[in-house]
Amino acid sequence: MKKLLKKVKKLFKRKNKKSWRKVSIVAGTLIIAVGLIFIMKPVSFNIGLSESPAKGAEKVAKKEDVKNIVDKSKETYLKYEKPVFARVHEDGVIDFLDNPVYVRGEPVHFALMAVGPFAKDEEGKNWVDMDILVTDPDGNIAMKKDSLLGNGGHLVLEDNIAPSPSGVYVPTKDVKIGKYTIEIRVYDRIGGGEVSDSGTFTLK
Repeated sequence: MKKLLKKVKKLFKRKNKKSWRKVSIVAGTLIIAVGLIFIMKPVSFNIGLSESPAKGAEKVAKKEDVKNIVDKSKETYLKYEKPVFARVHEDGVIDFLDNPVYVRGEPVHFALMAVGPFAKDEEGKNWVDMDILVTDPDGNIAMKKDSLLGNGGHLVLEDNIAPSPSGVYVPTKDVKIGKYTIEIRVYDRIGGGEVSDSGTFTLK
């Protein structure tokens, strides 16, 4: 670089046309050389740490990708452990049933175990809700209820998990005996996720 500057100074002292041509050639070479230095050397920006524009752009892109993944996961993020039938005794003892058989007038409990994680609102609360549908042996609707929990499901859950949201169907003494199907849908009124499952029980 110093040699180039010296050549320019010497050439500027001469006044003939040839020298001016040489000056323009050397000056052009100098500009190109300076330009190459700036191109090859990364330019630093204030983005927390000094980094090149290419790296900065890559970082922003990754953040956007993560944001998109999080937003998309809201649609289907709820999970549950398993569906269960249960019999609840008067003393509070609960029996889980592998082969669910109930009698008329006995409450049928069907639950999804460990549903979550539920989103939180600005108050730090979750909002669980659920629908239930029961069909009789002929495929007719025996019971259908939506938004069973309502405002009662707007509460704080430990670890954002609903332990066992359950639907209860109490068959009257005049309903048909046979195989029934019960389905419950549990959903997050804040985050928008949902899960559902169904099971078959025998009424005698």
